[in-house]
Amino acid sequence: MNGMASAAASLSVFARDGAEAILRTPPAFVELLPLALYACNAQGRILWFNRRAAELWGRTPRLDDSAELFCGAQRIFFSNKETRRDETPMAAVLRTGMPIHGFEGQIERPDGSRAWVTVHIDPVQNGEGEVVGAVSCCVDTSDLHTVHEELIRSERRFDHLYQTLPVGVYACDPAGIVFRYNRMAAELWGYSPVPGDSALRWNGAHKMYRLDGSPLTPEDEPMRQVLTTKEPVRDFQAILERPNGSRISVLCNFHPIINPDGLFLGGVNVFQDITELKRTQDRLMDGERRIADLIEALPAAIYTTDAEGRVTYYNQAAVDLAGRVPVLGSDAWRRDWNVFTPEGKKLPHEDTAMEIALREERAVRGVEAVLERP
Repeated sequence: MNGMASAAASLSVFARDGAEAILRTPPAFVELLPLALYACNAQGRILWFNRRAAELWGRTPRLDDSAELFCGAQRIFFSNKETRRDETPMAAVLRTGMPIHGFEGQIERPDGSRAWVTVHIDPVQNGEGEVVGAVSCCVDTSDLHTVHEELIRSERRFDHLYQTLPVGVYACDPAGIVFRYNRMAAELWGYSPVPGDSALRWNGAHKMYRLDGSPLTPEDEPMRQVLTTKEPVRDFQAILERPNGSRISVLCNFHPIINPDGLFLGGVNVFQDITELKRTQDRLMDGERRIADLIEALPAAIYTTDAEGRVTYYNQAAVDLAGRVPVLGSDAWRRDWNVFTPEGKKLPHEDTAMEIALREERAVRGVEAVLERP
């Protein structure tokens, strides 16, 4: 593309310096350029064109024909509408004497196919400064438009997916400004902030708190940490307050955005409402505390072990019975006691009730024994 622009610029200089000569006889090198080139006289009749122009138009126009004015294409479209020949960029240059560069439109060939073109047109003046013609350079940009349209389609598909995700998603630039978010993020925040607002930093939430209720300061924002360290922050839990004062618990996962070339673009947070989950967890914890309080209050000795017999829980009655406090996760009470039958016979450790229950994976009930304390 840079080479084509350079060639077009060279031809424009030649057109200015060579004046009327370029209209009479095209330079020999025009057939070597990978560009569509043609010239018109002051009335818009085509004086010459190169092979690339004929290929682009899909036809060979008649030279110096009053029916072939301003362009050799069968039909011309600019600004998404069919353009009359006397309204084309070539006609404008011949009428005003002002060059036109980078004007984009479409042409239609006789077979119905279309091509996108970018035109560069320079006027040609005689010795008295009168416009006697113009030279046009047309660059076929159809492939670029195909790629651009596919990118747009891909962006639309992504945006549809992005907007329908059942979790909130927002992205910040490297300075921490929120520049994009989806519908669920706005729903969780309780309002729709303006993307790109310099006051919208780190998070779109009205207010954020830690789980203990203390405010989350800007210095403590996980997004700020991600943008500073370029490292993710996972499973961060917080309390989000909406503008109406209602609060929800959220689970957040922050990640840096780095493109395939290694360029750091900012950070993204994927967050979801876990209010009901937290309430359920709190109810379970309350239930476990009540059960633990109940067990602690029972006059019966109760303790639990892991599969290896190491003590994992005990109540005070168990301590009173054993005569010592175990170390959780390491002590095995059943091996610390001397156990006897009611008749006074000492039992081997492997024959005690706990050993049998662990080894044979079955309940042992109604066994009487005598325990000797330290």
